Amino acid sequence: MKNNSGVITGAVFVFRDDTQRRLTEERNLAAERAQQLEIRVAELQRLNKLKEDFLATTSHEMRTPLSNIKMAISVLENILDRQGILNSNTLPPSESVAHYLGILREQCEQELDLVDNLLHLRMIDADVYPLELTSIKLQNWLPHVAEYFQERAQARQQSLQVSVSPDLPPLVSDLASLTEIVSELLNNTCKYTPPDGQIVLKIEVIDTTKSPPNEDAKSGVLDNFQVPYFQITISNSGVIIPKKEQSRIFDPFYRIPESDANGNPKRERWQQSGTGLGLTLVKKLVEYLQGRIEVTSSQGWTTFTVQLPLSL
Repeated sequence: MKNNSGVITGAVFVFRDDTQRRLTEERNLAAERAQQLEIRVAELQRLNKLKEDFLATTSHEMRTPLSNIKMAISVLENILDRQGILNSNTLPPSESVAHYLGILREQCEQELDLVDNLLHLRMIDADVYPLELTSIKLQNWLPHVAEYFQERAQARQQSLQVSVSPDLPPLVSDLASLTEIVSELLNNTCKYTPPDGQIVLKIEVIDTTKSPPNEDAKSGVLDNFQVPYFQITISNSGVIIPKKEQSRIFDPFYRIPESDANGNPKRERWQQSGTGLGLTLVKKLVEYLQGRIEVTSSQGWTTFTVQLPLSL
């Protein structure tokens, strides 16, 4: 306030409570952000649904013609065999009809494996993978699974040893998933083990330390306890996986470079067969069965270790 001469003689301050207005603005801003978040979540769900539908439809549409091709190859082999053309002696083995049909069959089965792996991965991610729990006597089941790989190892001049205790307790789990896990790991070891190499498959029960889910972290007291687990180890000699590769072998479409005993690559990845999804599926199946898997590689040996609970 000024007098007639323009000299400031005082002041008037006017205060207004702005709390309600600011709270209203903050609420409106929070509501707007929540609405935007809901829109983003809905869009992500829509895209995820489109991806799942695409994978399901594509996998089905791919599997049907591949299955027909595989059946046609078998029929063609029978026809040519009856006509004496399949294994004709007039051509060298590398140019025979059986040789080229064998290539067709191998490539067809590889693509079928790829489609099946994609379907299984999609089902696991969607938490709809079917599990049928059953009691499994590993001492009876494991030699049966390893029988095929025994013949394959002998044909490659490899040694496959199976070690399983006769008094193991039964495992309550999904038989199909367990067979897929062990078969894929054995397939990898047979593929990468050099001639005269060793493959060792062992199953035992171990006690592993586990923390309860409701552990009181504030108290600082770790009330850990021992839990029995089945431990499946599959080791092979003659090949090591470099340390930088070990963290990537479970990534989708990643293939382990074939290496010598010193870890030096022998072939480029594009020269190797396989879908690149086998180990990815193995890890997801192990985790789906409430277990864990890890890989170690040193001193000329590579070991995959799978731990599964006695009862799922």
